Amino acid sequence: MIEPDETAAARVLRAWGRGVGVRRLQRSEVLLRELASPDIRERMGGMTVGEHDRELFNVRRALFGERLVATLACAGCGERVELAL
Repeated sequence: MIEPDETAAARVLRAWGRGVGVRRLQRSEVLLRELASPDIRERMGGMTVGEHDRELFNVRRALFGERLVATLACAGCGERVELAL
């Protein structure tokens, strides 16, 4: 269980550590089990893929805020593109 005074960074690092060596498709479950609220953890087995993904984004938003910034290289020309959502 997460201690009340534990920082978000410590929670994320612990979840990351528990996800090392886990198959890629199972990592999101590890993250939700470590970082989501108790009611979400109880419902995980019966969630649809969409519900699961929504809760994963909710965890991300709670830890890092509303803005999501991504950078990538264009497949055609190699130019770097930044996208903010």
